[in-house]
Amino acid sequence: MLAIILGFGLLVFIHEFGHFIVAILFGVKVEKFSIGMGPAIVGFKIKETLYQIGLIPFGGFCQFKEDSLLDDIPMIIKNTDFKAISERLSNDDINFFSSMYIQVLPKDLLYDDYCKVNSLIQNDEMLQNTIVFTKTDSKYVINKDLNDREKFTLFDLVTNNHSELLVYTLKDDVTKENKNTLSKLLSKNYDIKKLRDKDSFFGIESWKRLLIVFAGPFMNYVLAILLFAIIASFSYKEFYLPNKVIITEDIYKSSSAAGRGGILSGDIIKNIDGTTINSFQDLSEAMLLSTGKKEITVTIDRNGTIFDLIIQPEWDKNNLKPLLGVIYFNDPVIKSNDDFFLIKKLGLLDGDTIVSINGETKLISDIAVDTFFSTNFKTLNKGYIDVLRNGNVFTVNLDFMELSSIEDNQKTFRLSYYYPERIVESKKIIPALISSFNESNRIITMTAIGMHSLIFKPKGNISEQLGGPIKIGYYMKNITEAGFSKSIGEGIRNFLQIVSYISLALAFFNLLPFPALDGGYIIISLFEIITKKTVKLKYIAIINFTGFAILITFALVIAFMDISFLGNVIKK
Repeated sequence: MLAIILGFGLLVFIHEFGHFIVAILFGVKVEKFSIGMGPAIVGFKIKETLYQIGLIPFGGFCQFKEDSLLDDIPMIIKNTDFKAISERLSNDDINFFSSMYIQVLPKDLLYDDYCKVNSLIQNDEMLQNTIVFTKTDSKYVINKDLNDREKFTLFDLVTNNHSELLVYTLKDDVTKENKNTLSKLLSKNYDIKKLRDKDSFFGIESWKRLLIVFAGPFMNYVLAILLFAIIASFSYKEFYLPNKVIITEDIYKSSSAAGRGGILSGDIIKNIDGTTINSFQDLSEAMLLSTGKKEITVTIDRNGTIFDLIIQPEWDKNNLKPLLGVIYFNDPVIKSNDDFFLIKKLGLLDGDTIVSINGETKLISDIAVDTFFSTNFKTLNKGYIDVLRNGNVFTVNLDFMELSSIEDNQKTFRLSYYYPERIVESKKIIPALISSFNESNRIITMTAIGMHSLIFKPKGNISEQLGGPIKIGYYMKNITEAGFSKSIGEGIRNFLQIVSYISLALAFFNLLPFPALDGGYIIISLFEIITKKTVKLKYIAIINFTGFAILITFALVIAFMDISFLGNVIKK
């Protein structure tokens, strides 16, 4: 749990700090800086900014002066909200609906004229619920209403300058229809070109607003590069899956692109479309990068002979990538592990090698052995395996009905194996940064391909492809704990690596040109820069409202998937 909180907290802080620091550099007032959403559990104020930690530990926000303006447009909540609205109305607005009156007074109103207004309000017998606001928060509340003569008198006092005062009248019996009418009018007259202050988010030049918005995702990108560079600065040992393969026909008896293209079990994949393959992970990534290609060139090493084959991949709709139809080939050398009860039950020792299954000696790999065990635990057949130990081969007879009846809380019908390992040498600062830069760009490229496939390609079980904070947190916890179970160094490395992946995903998805995301604001800013026109806030409000509605719907779907995922985890 600590890893989850630290991971998400770091990602959100870096993202919002990017927005914050650039806004400060451009002189934009930051009213609130929050890590986490919802009500504040702790907070403090420095100068004009409130810093807080929200109750919900996912997400965060950086609220700029007048950034919350868009939330005020569709509704009229309380009388005091008009103080916030007053300076945003165009200076010549005089609006009167049967039971509503709003009047903006000029900031350079002479004292004598101000006294006339004040006297007018206080002396008329018909005035009701009239309030005058000033920047010093002075208020005058009188239970009277304006008559026609007084309305014209107030009109005469108005000039074309911006206002520091707002006078409005609102009857107790004001109808919902009148409120809606006023709301539409306020939205209609929201003209940021005239009204924005220079220290507000919408008052600065479009290019500055673009940089403020871009800074959040950019900081996530920079964070990932730095974390990858830290990992690359230390040497470490890593396990990997070999690039020697078995075609799926020889395990699952199903046709594959690899088999049809001429690949045989035992072949070593050396290259795919120019990408060097040193492990099965490399192969998987190369196949993802080949998305959209009808044919790929695969370089094969078969018993020392190197040659190329042209393969036509299939589409894997469950994993959303082209499918070659091969599985890694790893020799089934037993690794002692108390979590695998079969090892102890069958009398296997660390270093034992399974050399045959029911007398079959060809293509004996860890996956072949696991497939044999899982299949027979379903059918409850009998069988046997031959095991090589210290140069001698002996037979282990298997009664799967007897084995399945064993009571074990950690019953796992698989064995544990050794995998090849390699030393990753440490890099100096500059090479480490270059390496991490390339790694980050590679991950972003694969993320973009995955997003394209998710939207435009045939899909199977989409819930396997999507996940929210619960699913992400679950994997973050498990991967980190798995690392720490081996060593402190591997635990830290696993944590930094998964935080880097999530940070890049956060940067990528925030830059998507979608309303309410950073990318949506960037598109608006680019439009203003190119056309030299100002987008009215009423249009931004509509765009963002639509975007938020879609995002909230999407978030609810993801939340449902997360809950289902958690339920399945608990059942296991």
